[in-house]
Amino acid sequence: MRTQLVLRIGLPIALLSSMVIAGMQASAAEERSGSIPRDGFRLYYRIVGASGPYVILLGGGPGIDVDYLASAADALKSSYRVVLLEQRGTGRSVLPVLDESTLNLGSYLGDLEGLRLGLGEQRLTLLGHSWGMTYGLAYAAAYPDRTRGVVSIGSGTITADFSQVFDDNRASRLHPSERELFDYWSAPERLRAEPDRALLEYLRVITPTDFWDRAKGIEFAMRWRLEWCHGRIADVTNRAIFAGLDLRPELDKITAPVLIIQGHQDVAGEANALEAARHIAHAEVRFLHRAGHYTWLDQPEATWGAVLPFLARLR
Repeated sequence: MRTQLVLRIGLPIALLSSMVIAGMQASAAEERSGSIPRDGFRLYYRIVGASGPYVILLGGGPGIDVDYLASAADALKSSYRVVLLEQRGTGRSVLPVLDESTLNLGSYLGDLEGLRLGLGEQRLTLLGHSWGMTYGLAYAAAYPDRTRGVVSIGSGTITADFSQVFDDNRASRLHPSERELFDYWSAPERLRAEPDRALLEYLRVITPTDFWDRAKGIEFAMRWRLEWCHGRIADVTNRAIFAGLDLRPELDKITAPVLIIQGHQDVAGEANALEAARHIAHAEVRFLHRAGHYTWLDQPEATWGAVLPFLARLR
């Protein structure tokens, strides 16, 4: 039986270690904020890094604040202006209405196109995690001549079938006591009654399944924050975007180079990454051993050792 609280594309977002939190605090003084008008709200973003090309960071979820990617921004900011996008309904990008009229793939793609125009860029370089990978690939397919390149540092699923693989892999890694908590917090009535708390507790339960080092995953899970979680967005987008998803016919339209960093132990499954690459003309999959869904945290040297040369070639 399927539960309602399933972030089918991009799930869990790893919780930050004390090192990551320290990095966020150090970055705060260097951040600059901006916003653009959208359909009934303002879309906010922050920029770290004083010079260099823009790289847009797309976080997972949907429905989770981009703050958890602060350590990725820190790894890039010496050479790039890194844009941490506060996706619609998260951070300060508050939506007046949360339903399928505001939380659909077309609206998300329009946000990125509006951001491109607001930054004055001819083409965007996108770096996504989980749902952020799916988001980035969907934009590159819809706007091929406006995309410079796409990087993934943890796979988001490209079809509803691969979403099922994602869910099954995760379920197989839950301990019995964790399964009880998972069932409790993902129940539809719990999501309706306490959507943000339900998402928070759900992420705390599943985060250890997303790491090669389970102890590290448990530590990160305890660093989640309630204010980062927007359960209603996760619920609506599950129906509006994920349920019938199949990006494969659109991926053939991508002309920009794509780099997919895939952990061998990622719950998303290797077949998902390989199938995505098969449909993209200029795509490379780089596999990392002893890495789960958060490659830049499990294997930071290997992750950035692949990403930074790729980004340099896009300049």
